[in-house]
Parts: sequence; C-alpha cells; structure tokens
Amino acid sequence: MKWKISHPYNDFVEIEVGQYTQIVGLNQELKYYMWLLLNWYFGGKKYTENDLSLFDFEEPVIQSEEKILNRKEFKLITIERAEDLHEQLSLKKGTIAYEYFMQIMNRVELTSHIEKLNDILEQLSNEINKTAQIEVKDVLYKTDVVDFMKESIIKNHLLQLVERDGVVVSNELIDNESKFLILLNMLERLLEESSDKYLLLIKNAEEYISKNRYQQIVERILRESNTYGNLYVLNFITIGGCVVLFPNLVESVNIIGDYIESLPEWDFVYDRYCKHYPLNDVPSEEHFRQSLSRVCGFLLAKEIGDFSLSVEDKVTLTVLNQLFSFKTIEMKVESPLRLLSEYILED
Repeated sequence: MKWKISHPYNDFVEIEVGQYTQIVGLNQELKYYMWLLLNWYFGGKKYTENDLSLFDFEEPVIQSEEKILNRKEFKLITIERAEDLHEQLSLKKGTIAYEYFMQIMNRVELTSHIEKLNDILEQLSNEINKTAQIEVKDVLYKTDVVDFMKESIIKNHLLQLVERDGVVVSNELIDNESKFLILLNMLERLLEESSDKYLLLIKNAEEYISKNRYQQIVERILRESNTYGNLYVLNFITIGGCVVLFPNLVESVNIIGDYIESLPEWDFVYDRYCKHYPLNDVPSEEHFRQSLSRVCGFLLAKEIGDFSLSVEDKVTLTVLNQLFSFKTIEMKVESPLRLLSEYILED
C-alpha cells in the first residue's frame, strides 16, 4: 500500500509500505523529515504555531490509499539510539515494558492480593494516626492512604532487574542486541493477545549494533512481522547498510535520492538486469542480490560522495540506474563494459 506524507514544499512524499518497509538513500534531509513527521504524527505531538507555519497553518496528514490515517492508528515504538532501547525497557508509562507488565497484571488474578495490601496500608495509617494526629479546636490533622493500583505498583513498586550468569548487573552493561531481543520478546507477547496495531520505527540500527547481530535482529523482526498482521515496521537503513531483498520485501524498499522510487518486484528487477548486463556471463541471482543489497542506498543520486565501491558493485549501480530511467544521473564511473574488462584483467 502507498502512504502519502505531507511535505512543506511539495504536496506529498509518497512511499510504498508493507509489513516490513525499508527506507534507504542519500537524501538525508528528506529522510530526516520523513522520520520526524512519522514520529510527530503517530506520537501524538501537539503542533505549535511554528510547526504549522511550515504547512500553511494546516495540520500535516498521512494518507493510505487516499484515506487519511488516524493519528491513533498505531501504538508507536521509536528506536533511534541505543538510549531508546534502555528507555523502552524502563517501567515508565508509555514504554513497551510498562505496557507488557500491565498486560501481565491484567491477565493474572491479583485483585485479592491488592485488596490485602490496601487493608494492611489502612491499618498502618490507623496506627500512625493514633500517635500522629493533631486536633486544634474543630480541626483534625492526620494521615490517609493512597490505595495500591496496578499502575502505581508498576511505576513505584517494581524494579527492572537484569541478571547475567546469576549475578545482578546494571542495565547499561547489557549489550544492545540483548536489549533489542528483550524488547522484541515483550512486543511479541503483546501482539499475541492484542488486536491493536503497532508501528515500530527503527533508525540507523547498524550504528549501535554490530553487523552480524543486526542481521539476527532483523531476522527476528521479519519473523514477527510475518506472523502478526498488526505489526508494521519502518526501518531507516544506515548509509551503506545492507538491505534485505527477499522477493516478498523488495517492493517495500523505498529509495530516497534525488527523487523517490520503490523497487519493482524481484523477478522484474533481475530479468531486466540480466538483459542489460554488458557481458554474457551474468552473475547468479544470489550474487546479484548481495551486490544490490550493498548499493541500493546509492541509487538515484548524482553524487555518492567518498563511499568506496567495488568494481562489481559499481557495475550493478550503473546498470540499475540506467535500467530504471535514471539516465540523467551523472555517475562518476566509466561504462559497465569498461569496468568489467578492468575487473577481469585484475583477476
């Protein structure tokens, strides 16, 4: 499905959205704007006059198939930095951990236990008042109690505790991969028992999680998004980061470059690549998938900066740019045939 996101200078920014959507490309300004507005919109931000001045004093909207999405359409989870993982595992209201424990407490029969706690608290207050209360004329000064409730128990009387090899350790000492996996476990439990729709926004995860561990995280996210139809993920990929190009995910890869495009279906991409490849010895489908994964974020850009690409990846980039009518883009590389000739000679 297509989402149209309000833009202050253009009518809309249009992207293709699936259960797992990947945002790549070198247009950092536009990607930042998209990230910001998604967080504002589904995060329930109250717009200031300065915010609205960018949109001619009309509230920005996000449309799906011409229908304006409700700002409460999703429960939003935002992971931009390592600190966000730590925050989401805290027991503050609005975090995944808080919602997870609320679900547990609603499911487990705790009413009788809470009533007993409140009875004991009442007795404690009565004992204190026997000594502490003060009466002046017709005024009586004494204490009263604040009853235990599920929300206050989570916020004020439960502590998150992390053990490693039987030893309690600080949350800050837990690696980011483990934090992410704990979060995903909590999210899965919520998805199992709730019909609420969740939107997980991830940005530049490879900056705070190693490449191998990041791939494991993505595999887990893909498993959950395939299993639960009420989970949507928008992953803003680090520049030069690897893009997942499984056939069912390709059409939800959005390239944010000098202009915006989503990739066509996989069979079409590979077929056109084979037909336009400058030599008869065409790389295998898997070989091409790996190369495209590395260069996907550099498509649709006149300049790729100081990023160093292998000859093989330069060929993939050049052929793909030409394939999808990106001929006006001036790539500072030689023709695919010349590049391949040099590559073969080097080998």
